Amino acid sequence: MQNRPREYGQPDQRTDTDRLEDLRSVQRQVMSILTTRDDPAFEERFIARVRERRAHRDDRTRFELIPDRHGGNTLAAVTHRRGSQPGRPGELLIRADDLRDVHGLLALYELVDPPNDQLGEPVDELDKKVVRLPAGRLDPIELADLATNLRRQGVRISANYMTPMGGRVKSVGSPELTAGAAPAWPMAENDQEKKESSPVRVVIIDTGVYGVRDDGWLVALDTENNREDLDDFPQDRFLDLAAGHGSFCAGIVQQIVPDANIVVSKKLDSDGFAHELRVARELVGQVREGLKAGQHVIVNLSFGTETADDERPVALSVALEIIDEESRKAELETVVVAAAGNFGHDRPCYPAAFPTVTAVAALTQGILPAEWSSRGAWVDVSTIGEGVRSTFVPGTESPVTDYRFEEFPQNAWALWSGTSFAAPQVTGAIARIAIDEGVTPTEAKRILLKDAKEIPLYGKQVEILPPI
Repeated sequence: MQNRPREYGQPDQRTDTDRLEDLRSVQRQVMSILTTRDDPAFEERFIARVRERRAHRDDRTRFELIPDRHGGNTLAAVTHRRGSQPGRPGELLIRADDLRDVHGLLALYELVDPPNDQLGEPVDELDKKVVRLPAGRLDPIELADLATNLRRQGVRISANYMTPMGGRVKSVGSPELTAGAAPAWPMAENDQEKKESSPVRVVIIDTGVYGVRDDGWLVALDTENNREDLDDFPQDRFLDLAAGHGSFCAGIVQQIVPDANIVVSKKLDSDGFAHELRVARELVGQVREGLKAGQHVIVNLSFGTETADDERPVALSVALEIIDEESRKAELETVVVAAAGNFGHDRPCYPAAFPTVTAVAALTQGILPAEWSSRGAWVDVSTIGEGVRSTFVPGTESPVTDYRFEEFPQNAWALWSGTSFAAPQVTGAIARIAIDEGVTPTEAKRILLKDAKEIPLYGKQVEILPPI
């Protein structure tokens, strides 16, 4: 274990009784994750309910279950867009460099964009290095089969994957009210000018942030375009399935580095979904903004997906290449931190499993490997992911996620478990070290992990926010 465990966060004002109550809540969360993780019937019912919630909203990306090489399923986006025939929604993503080699085959399947009479649509935000291929006359599963066959021949092509939170969505192991007094906001005032002049920018791509509070936390992060939706679809007076996720992650970073320049981007909806291409575009856009401002950038991505053949998703691959190139040109650094996933095995989960991404797995309250956490040789670091305490949102929890459906008050704090909440601790710690010691994010990461113990498949073991 490294020797910096309790330098982060604010003083904990909970009594021993409060901590005992919180530990009981964490035990319920973990049991929920463990008992539902490998239950196909639960997954089938839950996914069916999520799809039903989206069915009546034309502005929501829907998804199809496509088979993977391990006998399970993964989620691919299906979007009704120009070039999609009625009843045949969906699309593939292919590297522009590979398109010319398979142009004739793809044209045979009518994967063309009729208004332009061309094969696919180049993605401008990814420097036209990725091309979107509409479904043509293929349904989503047929599209996935075509992509699999082409990948076996070396073509870099894949579905436009959904990148949900948690295993499927982050509602399993739902948040619980925390006992005792909440941490006090440590800053005397919000010095926005000082934050904007910081050498480091922290970007959190998530569900947004709900800064309608009067306790100081999150307030400076709330903007009109990035405010979290809490009861969006259906509007049933209950919190949506991932409501509060972005606020929770932002609160973790603020606890560790409250004076940082934190930018929260709302790109996942309030049920915890966005497709890969949407995330990739935003990742490139946000990094470019930071580099243009002359700042190093640290990005937190608390979501991820497994893929059909464990292949690297095309759009995210290109996005990471672009930000690496542009960071070098700007003579600045970008560090991307991502949650390893809650799948409980060693299959790669993306974007965490990319070599250039810092993948974060979860530890228990006892600083041991969490059984439910994804892991593997691709994981770089692990920290406590059970019973993490942070800022939450007001509202009544949906009975879809928890039969107790608790009521969260204004200025709520909650406990939540998942690699989603291990990752922002690492993000915050890297930013804190970089700012305090005047080093680059890469050097800050090296300092954080320098004396840490290595756990097989879980990376370096670090303690950042203290256990209960």
